[in-house]
Amino acid sequence: MGIEEQRSGIICVGRQSTHSGTKKWEEKQPEAAESLRKIAESYAQQNPTFNNPIAYTRLTASEARKQLKFANSKMKRINLKS
Repeated sequence: MGIEEQRSGIICVGRQSTHSGTKKWEEKQPEAAESLRKIAESYAQQNPTFNNPIAYTRLTASEARKQLKFANSKMKRINLKS
C-alpha cells in the first residue's frame, strides 16, 4: 500500500489486476475448502501460555488429505442414500 493510499484510505486497483490471475483455490472449490477448514479446526489447539490468540495444529498435509478423502467418501454415501 502506498503513502497516498494510506493517507486517503482509498486503495488504487489497476486494470491489469482486475482482469488477470487465477481464482483462489478456496473460490474454485468452496465445499472442499470448508471441509478442510473444519478438519483443521478439529486438530487446532491453543498455545498453552495463552500469550497470543493464534491456534496451532499438528495436522500434516498427508493427514489432511486422508481426512478430506474420508469426508468426501462419507458425503457421497450420504448423498446416494438420500
